[in-house]
Amino acid sequence: MYRYINGYQEELNEIYDYLKRVLDWNLPEVMNCHIIPVVYMRFIVENYNKDALDELVVAYLKFISKEDLVRVVAKERLDNNDFKKLISEKSEAKQKILNCISENFTSFSKTVFYDIEDANCFTQYDLLKGGGLYIHPWAIDNKLNDVSKAFIFLRKCYSLVRDQLQEEI
Repeated sequence: MYRYINGYQEELNEIYDYLKRVLDWNLPEVMNCHIIPVVYMRFIVENYNKDALDELVVAYLKFISKEDLVRVVAKERLDNNDFKKLISEKSEAKQKILNCISENFTSFSKTVFYDIEDANCFTQYDLLKGGGLYIHPWAIDNKLNDVSKAFIFLRKCYSLVRDQLQEEI
């Protein structure tokens, strides 16, 4: 929505002006609408998949910390053995992410990494039948930009796992 809302600005202004005239609600002359893109805020699973999401986020955060260390070591040109060790640890951290996604592929494909084009959805009625939702605290406590970066990276990992699983079939 945030990408195309500007194209509707005139229509929205007309609707608001009409509502101000017709309704007796004492609406302000100007209303500001702040649209926050949350399309990548998908660190949500059903409660029974909480452990899998926790594992994925912990693995991601470990990977990011190793990646940050690699950058520091590369910039400071420290001992080559330290650098090789960090690269190996970063690789191991990424493999943990891939393993977590692979082990929880079905549940993640329906929640975190669902494809909107498949027209699958999780409604309030599904929620009533289920055991509730779990939103990872890291996704709530951090900046939307950081959460979006995490999702984009993890979605690439998910796509890699998906493609590998399809090749096995």
